[in-house]
Amino acid sequence: MRLGDRVRPIRAFSRLLAIAGLFPAVSHGFAEASAWCLPVVRAHPLQVAQVFSLSNAERAKAGVPKLRWNPVLAESARLKAAEMARLQYVAHADAQGGFFDTRTLRLGYQFRHIGENIAGGFESAPEVLEAWMRSVEHQRTLLSPKFTEIGIASCTHRAPATGITGSRFWGGNSRKRNRLRATGPRSPQQENAPSPRELERGVER
Repeated sequence: MRLGDRVRPIRAFSRLLAIAGLFPAVSHGFAEASAWCLPVVRAHPLQVAQVFSLSNAERAKAGVPKLRWNPVLAESARLKAAEMARLQYVAHADAQGGFFDTRTLRLGYQFRHIGENIAGGFESAPEVLEAWMRSVEHQRTLLSPKFTEIGIASCTHRAPATGITGSRFWGGNSRKRNRLRATGPRSPQQENAPSPRELERGVER
């Protein structure tokens, strides 16, 4: 189970958080957001819904406002989780070296501040939330009152020849404006994962 570097086949989860959203509140689109990942990747909308609910439950405990679901952030998270599942890695940089701020801007989503939590190898939503809450940086992102909207995706790689389900990848995004925090939770087995970074307009500080 990992929260940040290249690993063996695992389940990937991507979550994107954002603040000062320009989009109105929308109905939850868990099924639509995770309806597909890639030809050899399977999505998990029910677990996405669980992570969304558990995330807001943790925020309620901390006395911060709940996050609204945003389909554009969910699409950005899906793209990330699907790529991690397909290429079997866990890292904030994508295969082309880009990050979630650029990916989300390309989808037409404007933000002040944006953050990302990713994970791989965790089989359930509670496991992912527990890992993120154990990480100081990831917990800070999850509970930040600056964030107002969220998008989440979960994808599992499937070997095309056998159809056997392998790894599951998780991810999500949230936003504000001007500054971006990139973080990736760590599991006990993860020793060389990249440390959380603070980025401003896509440039590491």
